[in-house]
Amino acid sequence: MVAVRYRSLAQLALLSPAELTQLDAELRLTAAAEPDAHAADLAQLARAIAYRSRCEAGLVPSLAR
Repeated sequence: MVAVRYRSLAQLALLSPAELTQLDAELRLTAAAEPDAHAADLAQLARAIAYRSRCEAGLVPSLAR
């Protein structure tokens, strides 16, 4: 599993939708066992998904891969 708390929001936003979905699924599985340990990761991932959505909607400069 990749810890997201050590990645910047911009780095996470560069992940493909499939990579974000896979990371989200991995975090949710491990968070079920250790909710406090992964709360920061889930929050950062949620921010990255929202940021990527704003980029795709043209609300912020898009990110080049």
